[in-house]
Amino acid sequence: GRTTTPFAWLGVSRGGDGFSLIRHVEHGGRTVRITLGDRHVWLRAECDFVRHDIGFFYSGDGRHYAGIGEPCPMASSPHDTEAVWCSPFSRAARGHVPGGYADFDSLLLTTERVPRPDDGR
Repeated sequence: GRTTTPFAWLGVSRGGDGFSLIRHVEHGGRTVRITLGDRHVWLRAECDFVRHDIGFFYSGDGRHYAGIGEPCPMASSPHDTEAVWCSPFSRAARGHVPGGYADFDSLLLTTERVPRPDDGR
């Protein structure tokens, strides 16, 4: 059978009612939307290669982060290599309609191991 690779993203959308934070998971997840009061937002993805999942977080000040939605699974099988593709992007909301831009101040990728209380180590 055909193997599909799940993908998920966290982003900001601008609509008639202002800015919203959106978390979308392709397979089996539901889209979560939170209305933002401020235009500045910090986004974070935390990948756990032991549990094989990714958690998404956001912050209004860059210091205190809240989770959005449940962690989503990474593709994992004996034949797969786990990978995380991280990319800032901008896209039109409807098909090929031109529109918008994304303004990113920075992108930071770290590979440190963060101990968790349930690691057993």
